[in-house]
Amino acid sequence: MFDLLLLLLLHANRSQACEAAHLKFEGTSFERPEIQIDKQRIYFFRGEKTQVEVMHAAKGEQWCYLSPRKAPQKPVSGCIGAKPKRTLILRDSSRRAVAKLKVLGDSLYASLLEVDGKASGKRIQFTQVKEEGERVLEVHGWNCPNPKFLSCLGAELKTLPNYVPVNEVTVREPVDLANSLGHYRASCSGVSEANVK
Repeated sequence: MFDLLLLLLLHANRSQACEAAHLKFEGTSFERPEIQIDKQRIYFFRGEKTQVEVMHAAKGEQWCYLSPRKAPQKPVSGCIGAKPKRTLILRDSSRRAVAKLKVLGDSLYASLLEVDGKASGKRIQFTQVKEEGERVLEVHGWNCPNPKFLSCLGAELKTLPNYVPVNEVTVREPVDLANSLGHYRASCSGVSEANVK
């Protein structure tokens, strides 16, 4: 029953066609294929056999995931949260561990791994917030483990469902989360570089 409810939650409201935001993190396993954000859902390795879809649960500090499988196998699904503390390992198509997903507070962190499986110090932070009554997914890249240093700060992206860019540059390439100067906004019409002062 839980699996059925989770599948319905993850696949609800997909009728409206939106353009997914494509993200990458230079110097990591996520240079290619990119991470995709589509309607507040995060996709790792979308379209591949190791695809994992993640979204924030409506209640509590939990993020739920779904990893489809080819028939006759059943999809793998569940939720991770700050309590009890759990970690989800992301693997690429060669089954190599490339990131660890864990929840701290309201944020989901993807701690990126080196080829040898050790922590790289690079992270991606996903936080679900509300702005003007709308659900907004904030994404921040971190180039090193200590956020007190400005050099650690990577790009930031906000998904704003009804955002209309005004005098902003449309971004056609995947957003590089390693870029410390990047400020982006994503909506159904695509990704634009925000004018942040």
